[in-house]
Amino acid sequence: MRSNTITFRVTDEMKEVCREILDEYGMSVSDYCRLCFEYLIQTGRPAVQMRLVSDEESERMVRDRSKSLKLRASTRKAIQDKAMIQLESLKKTLDDF
Repeated sequence: MRSNTITFRVTDEMKEVCREILDEYGMSVSDYCRLCFEYLIQTGRPAVQMRLVSDEESERMVRDRSKSLKLRASTRKAIQDKAMIQLESLKKTLDDF
């Protein structure tokens, strides 16, 4: 899997304090950032929030995200089904040849 680098700015002091804290947990800054991204992907929610989100708003966001994921899954399934039909047709053509 190809990886990418993300760059963002923090003060030297913030960087050093974070490194010291994360060292106590046996993690690097990169490890911590990856875990935050994994949490976001798995839960659909950020590990921290800039503002409070009401329970209703949070539930609506989860429902909307769920609908989007279901749509993507059904589209993926349709593409796989079409590919299987084409593969079977190709196999039959090759058998007849």
